[in-house]
Formats: sequence, structure tokens, C-alpha cells
Amino acid sequence: DGPVVSGTLLRGALCARAAVPSPAPGRLLVGPDARGHWAPATLRSIKYKELGVGRAVAGQSATVSLQVADGGGFKLRRGMVLVDERTRPAPSAVWEFTACVTAIQLPAKVVAGAELVLYCLGVKQVARVLPAVRSGDASPPHSSARSGSGGSESRGSGGSGGGG
Repeated sequence: DGPVVSGTLLRGALCARAAVPSPAPGRLLVGPDARGHWAPATLRSIKYKELGVGRAVAGQSATVSLQVADGGGFKLRRGMVLVDERTRPAPSAVWEFTACVTAIQLPAKVVAGAELVLYCLGVKQVARVLPAVRSGDASPPHSSARSGSGGSESRGSGGSGGGG
């Protein structure tokens, strides 16, 4: 019962409910969903390399069984993350950000209005390149990505840089 998800632990450790307790095992949030909300989740079990284990640590890829306290309306999707419920500042969804991006092996020049697929860890997102915005200093062009119900938009340089 409950969803089974997999991913790589970037930092910290995960402990299954049945394992020897670590600081507050099972006190997790999963998200964000399309509205930017997070749902409480309990970690039921962990598998590492197809073997049941009580703990996974940073750098390991693991498969976990979750119990999500969502009232039935929370939908899991690729790219969501698990965080400790006590994380401060509290986790939040980000719909727009600025990034300096390098495009690799593009067959054509990147121009305003172009749509590119951007990759960040296990997430891929389409971004639309917007006209470059420069502050007048010698810093490299930046990109601003906006993600929402209709994809994302980004500000890019025109040349070989895209948005993030």
C-alpha cells in the first residue's frame, strides 16, 4: 500500500520506521505539487540495490515506500523531493529564478522565443528564451525561468546560452 519512489539521497540519511530510530524517523514532507503544496509523508521501508535496509545515506540511490497523508488529493510526479519536516526555512516551490546557463551541442543559434529542454538532476523542464536583460556590467548574461501550468519561460542571451 502506498507509492513506491526512487532517487538519490543528496544529503543526510533516511531511516525506515522499523529501523533503529534516528532523529525523528518518518517525519518527512514530499512535494511540491503543481500548486506548490507539500504533503506529510511517512517512510515505510527502504531498498538499496534491491535489498531491504533500515537506512540509506547521502550518495546512495534507494527505492522507498511512502505513506502520504494527503486526503487523496495529492498527486506524486517526477522531480518531487523528500525533505525533513523540520527543515528551516520551510520548503517552498519556486516558479521563477535567474540562472547562468551554457547550451551544449545545439544545431542552431538560440534566439528569443526558442523553447529548450533543461535538465537539473532528475528533472527536465521546457523553458522559453526571453530577450536578454543586461545590467550594464561585465557579468555574463543570465536566464530567468518561469514554470507553471504552461511550461516555463527564461531570459537568455541569444548566442549559445539558454534559460534555466
